[in-house]
Amino acid sequence: MKKSAIVAAAFLALCGCSDNTSLPATAWTPTMENPPLREVKEGKPMTVPEMKPDDVVVAVNGVTLTKRDVDLKLNRYRWFLARHRGMEEQQRTALYRHYGKMLVNEFVNTAVLVWASREAGGVDEATLRHEVETSVEKTLKQNNLQRDYYEAHVPGGIAATAKSLEESYWVHVYLTNNIVVDPSIDATLYTNIVKQIDAENAVIAESNRVLRAKIEKALVRVTEGKEDFGKVADEVSEDILLERDGTGFYGEFNEDTIQDEKLRKALFALSAGEISGILDEDDGWSIYKVLDYKPEKFNGKEKVEDAQITLARIFVAKEELIEPVFSADPVADLKNSDFKKKTDMLVGELRQKAKIVYPHGTNFWNTSTAKEKAKPSVMK
Repeated sequence: MKKSAIVAAAFLALCGCSDNTSLPATAWTPTMENPPLREVKEGKPMTVPEMKPDDVVVAVNGVTLTKRDVDLKLNRYRWFLARHRGMEEQQRTALYRHYGKMLVNEFVNTAVLVWASREAGGVDEATLRHEVETSVEKTLKQNNLQRDYYEAHVPGGIAATAKSLEESYWVHVYLTNNIVVDPSIDATLYTNIVKQIDAENAVIAESNRVLRAKIEKALVRVTEGKEDFGKVADEVSEDILLERDGTGFYGEFNEDTIQDEKLRKALFALSAGEISGILDEDDGWSIYKVLDYKPEKFNGKEKVEDAQITLARIFVAKEELIEPVFSADPVADLKNSDFKKKTDMLVGELRQKAKIVYPHGTNFWNTSTAKEKAKPSVMK
């Protein structure tokens, strides 16, 4: 058994949860991202009261996740996120929210895998204890944390870490013994994939050549041909928001609202009535006409108002080339992808066989009858 298998999940195990887990980060505080659990009385929804610490969120084959467990996992994750001082607060908040939203679902996934692994057996207790303790020491070292400090400051301490690592070990054993990666995944397969992508990109490139010619003709019509810009925009432009009222009107923009620096400089270099050349943007090609231009205003040396520009636009969308997403070891990437796909299928099968109950309902159960039916006998 590879010892690195559970060490790889070190950070997430320290937090007490794997990396693909379901519940909002603001666990039981109703927000737009985390709507409250509801009962319905006389057709009107009512918010379910705050859960008590020992209330069970979900039970999987009798193994329970309580409100206290959820709070502990969230607090641990928050603690470790706070240690990443180089991380911006917005990014930290986004990660915390994602972790929270995935927490309950991941508990269920892990529980069904651990249950199946224990049923299958084949794990020596001494080996298990050795693997867990070795992984605890490695994760502490990797995070530069002393055992005493960890126990004193990290929610749940070593015990929560050891429990999570033990679950990771059971999961690793079961997946290793039950999933075989497709043997045809090798360098030849990768080469064939790249060849297929190259062939598709060749078709896309030819399509873009035709589309580019379309907007080039439009530019000739509104410059050399002196055709009405709005009329050509109505006829040629692929902008779904275009009113097609004969003006080609695109909008009014302050100088600081156009984020693309190259585009901003090109547009604000024009005067009222001027037409740009073809400008290459992320999603296609554009030709702009300046309908109105208001220069920036100053009070002495201090700028008090940005320049403002009113634009009409002719737009033709382009197709994006396919970029294969592989690391330095594309064959390993393909094998990992195959392993994950088969893992998801296996977990789905195990979930179908397991007894999964939510004693307090979920956001999808909006009636007290459904909530009552959800109460499991194992919880009585």
